[in-house]
Amino acid sequence: RLEVRTTDGEWVPVDGPEPGTRAEAQLREAGDTADVLLVGPGLGFLLDAVERAGSATRVVAIEPDPAVAALLLARRDWRPWFESGRLRLLVGPDYVGASEAGRIVSGAARPATLVNPTLAAARSGEIEQALSVAARISSEAEANLNARQRFAGRYLLQTLQNIPVIEREADARSLDG
Repeated sequence: RLEVRTTDGEWVPVDGPEPGTRAEAQLREAGDTADVLLVGPGLGFLLDAVERAGSATRVVAIEPDPAVAALLLARRDWRPWFESGRLRLLVGPDYVGASEAGRIVSGAARPATLVNPTLAAARSGEIEQALSVAARISSEAEANLNARQRFAGRYLLQTLQNIPVIEREADARSLDG
C-alpha cells in the first residue's frame, strides 16, 4: 500500500482502500472509450482494469509526483503497453513530452479524463496543474483531427498529382551509403 502526505501533513493511501474495486468502477463510469487521460495513475490499478477488460483503450497517464511514477513503473512490466503505443506516461512537474502525447489520442471522440480521487482531495494544486496538461492534450488532439479532416482531400490530390514525378525518380536504394 502506497501512501502520500497531504498538504495538511496527513498520510493517505494513493490508490484508496480498495484500489482494484475503485479502478473497475472508474472504468465503468468512463464507458466504452478509445482514449483515457488518467490524472494520478498511482500504482496503475486502472491500467490493470483496462487490461482485464480486454480493451484496446489508449491511456495517457499524467502523474504529478515523480516518486509515485517510479513506483508505478517498478510495480510491473509495462513495456508491452509502451511498445504498442497504448500508454504514455507524463511526469510532473514538467510533464516532458506532453506536446507529443496528443498523438496517442485519436481526437475522434473527447477522451475520458479520469482523476485519482484520493490525490484530488490530498494534493489539489498538483492535480489542477495535471488537469490543465490533460485539457491541453485533449484540445491538441481535437485540433489535429480537424486539420486532418479539413486537408485530407488536398493531401490526397497533391499526392496523386505527384505520382508521375515519383515514377520518374530513381530508386531510393541509390541513396544507400
